[in-house]
Formats: sequence, structure tokens, C-alpha cells
Amino acid sequence: MLASAAVLLALGYWTYSHVEGSLHEIRRLTMRALLETHATALRATLEDRLDGVPAGERTARSRDLAARYAATSGRWGESGQVMVFHERRQAPDGGDLAMVMEPHAGDSGEAVIGAWRWLPEHGLGVAIEIAADEAYAPLRYLNIAFAVVFGALVFAVPAALGSAVSVLRLKREMGESRRLGPYRLEERIGEGGMAVVYRARHALLKRPCAIKLLKPARATDETIARFEREVQLASQLAHPNTVEIFDYGHTGDGHFYYAMEYLDGITAAELVARGGAVPVPRAVHLLRQLCAGLAEAHARGLVHRDVKPENIMICRRGGEYDVLKILDFGLVKNIAEQHSRDLTRALRILGTPLYMAPERLRDPADVDARADIYAVGAVAFFLLTGHRMFEAADDLALTTKVLNDEPPRVAAAAAQQVPLELDLLVQACLEKKREHRPQRVTDLVEAFEALAQEQRWTQREAESWWAAVPPPRPAR
Repeated sequence: MLASAAVLLALGYWTYSHVEGSLHEIRRLTMRALLETHATALRATLEDRLDGVPAGERTARSRDLAARYAATSGRWGESGQVMVFHERRQAPDGGDLAMVMEPHAGDSGEAVIGAWRWLPEHGLGVAIEIAADEAYAPLRYLNIAFAVVFGALVFAVPAALGSAVSVLRLKREMGESRRLGPYRLEERIGEGGMAVVYRARHALLKRPCAIKLLKPARATDETIARFEREVQLASQLAHPNTVEIFDYGHTGDGHFYYAMEYLDGITAAELVARGGAVPVPRAVHLLRQLCAGLAEAHARGLVHRDVKPENIMICRRGGEYDVLKILDFGLVKNIAEQHSRDLTRALRILGTPLYMAPERLRDPADVDARADIYAVGAVAFFLLTGHRMFEAADDLALTTKVLNDEPPRVAAAAAQQVPLELDLLVQACLEKKREHRPQRVTDLVEAFEALAQEQRWTQREAESWWAAVPPPRPAR
């Protein structure tokens, strides 16, 4: 037991130090990317507005324009703000940029962190700052968690034994009887960080389905309650392009599971991996279905938040080919409850930023239906070109590109000819500012329906494609 406690302590300390370092680095890179965004925008504003202004009036005019820019940039998060200053500051390396990540007293007396850049050509600087408590809020939970590790060591061995017994009991329940409530399990088909997925069949109805079982290690009372609530929200959805949730319940040991329709198909990511860029008519056909499924969710006040090729299934359903299904609607966000906690918030923050709207990268809690519209644009780019919108060495570098770089036009990036109307529609979805994007996904449905009149994809073409490819793997 002492050896186990020592191992747990060493592992906990190693995890703490690495996670703490990663959180600091993520915050620093995010602050740097946000600062550069504002510096670039302010430069562009000044250069545009000062053109033709007499030299004697340029200083006063530039300060006035900069003050207006700061006043209209708005706040980010709860306390983040943009400011301008007129006296040159000395950066530690003598340059024009400094990151002040150690908490210090701001103008209001509150401890803040920030960053600034001096614009020598204009004789002023731009700065951003945010309350240290808000910026490093995740560290508070990390410190609390590490503190309780010492107390948890006393219970580590009994807890491990209890968990082992629970797992064995669960395996017996699913292995010997192969039953989970009214469902007979047939095959394990997938596993993620939160859950295991089985192909199953209802014992009485004989209907095939997929069972998603929350892992015992994740099954705390709070996690189960939130997971259950989010599944209840998603079960309200009935659109044919949304994966249907049939049922949910608990095992004899109290482990949470839910049953959903079983799909025979491939993901959009696998579709592109098999054949490269998707022809325009087929892409329009699929994107219309994607938007139609999202439209029902948005009408109910739900935002998916994780629209990406891996969560889009193309399958054969009810004698039809190329039926699109949106997956993982069991982990949606109810935008009517702005301050509610949700089970997968941390997972969404740490996920790939390629399909995340810029406002979500700045503030993960700041999400509405237009974040899904941005993701639709990114998925459309991927389908039509056969490659990702941005390439980067890691997720942090990718975040900077999403925040600052303009995405390439799909017509220029695609090897196939893309109609101007479709090119402009994708570009509009990918606007950095959400107020410049289409405001409703129903507008996209109408746009793709209009495009489909010219870019027709028939059931005969879809059937021919499915007949020519190897049978798809079983899907959830």
C-alpha cells in the first residue's frame, strides 16, 4: 500500500507540473495571438484613416482613432479589455512587444495579466489585459485537486479494489449474460476517453442499435447527472439527419448508458481519405443535409459545438444512399443556460481548433449557433478541396492561424471547378467575426437547395458509388 501511495504521489506531481506548464503556455500563446490581432487591426485602421491627414494633425488624429478603436473593441471573457497608451514602454528584451504573465496591479487595483505592443510608426501602443483570477481559473481547480491527492492516498488502495470489483461485476454483467437492460450486446465497436460503444440489439424488438456506456472511472454522481441531462436534451431531436437516441438507463451497478440508432456507413473524414475531394454536386447534397439537421437543433436552442468530419456519417438508410447523419448530439450545449456547467467543456477546449470558430478559441463559453455555421464552412472547405483549411505543426500554432489568418478561397484551393455562389457561401461562413457570417443555418439550407438545382446528385450516382467501394466498417 505504501508503494502504491508513493507511485500515486509521484505520478500526481508529474501530472501537476506538466499540466500547469501547459496551461501557462496555452494562456501565453492565446494572449499573444489576440494581441497581434488587435495590433494588426489598429494599424490597418490608422493607415486607412490617416491617409491625407496633414503631418501636424496626425498625432492627435491617430490618438483619437486609437481611443475609438479601444472603446469599440468590446470586452472578452468577463474582464478582458483592449487599451491604448502613448508613452513608450521598455520591453525586457528592448523590443516593441512584452508579455506580462505575472499578476500585477491594474488601473482598477485588481491583479491582472496582459501583453502590449508598441507601434513606432504611429507613436502609440496597444495593450490587452484580463483579471488574473479569470485567466488562471483552471489552475485553482488544479491546485485544489493536487491538494486533495494527499488525503486521497489514504483511500487509494480500497478505492482501487472497489473499482476492480465494479469492473469485474460489469464485465460479468456484459460478458456472461451479454445483456444491458433490454439490450443484448453483440460486439464492441469503439472506445473513447469517456465511453465504450457496443453494437447491440433490443431483446424484444430485435432492432439493431449502438450502446454507449460511460466508463466506470468517469461515473461519478455529478458526471452521470450531467451526462443524463445532456442526453435528455439531445433525445428531443427527431430530424432524419440527426442520429436518433432511443433510450437511456443504468446498469445494475449504476453505470450510465444510452442507446442510439446503429449506422452502416463511413465518416466524412473517411470519405475524403478514400477518394480525395468530393465532387461539387455530392458535396452540396451532403452539406444541405448537414445544415438541415443543425437547423432543428438550433430551433430548440441547442448548439452542437463539435461539427467536424469525424462527427458526420454518410450511410445507406432505408433503401436510400448518401444519407447524412450528425453524430455526438449527446454532448450538446443549451445556449439558453449561459452559465450552466456541461460535461464536455474541458474536452471541447482541448480539442482540435481547426473547426472551432475564433470566438470560441478566445472564450470557450462564448458560443451560439453561428459557431456551428463557421464549422459548416470549414467542413465544406475540407470536402471540396480534400485537405484541411490550415496546416500547422501543433494545435497551438493552428489556433494562432485560425485567429489571425484569412482562410484561402475554396475555389482557389480546390482542384475541381467550384461555382462562384458556393465559393462565396463558404467564404461567408468562415468570416472571423460572427456578425458577418450567415446568421441562421436555415439560410444555408436554402442556399444549398438552390445550388442543388444546378449541381444535381442523383440516387443512381450515389448507388453506383456505394456499389464500387468496399463495404464500410460498422459504425455507431
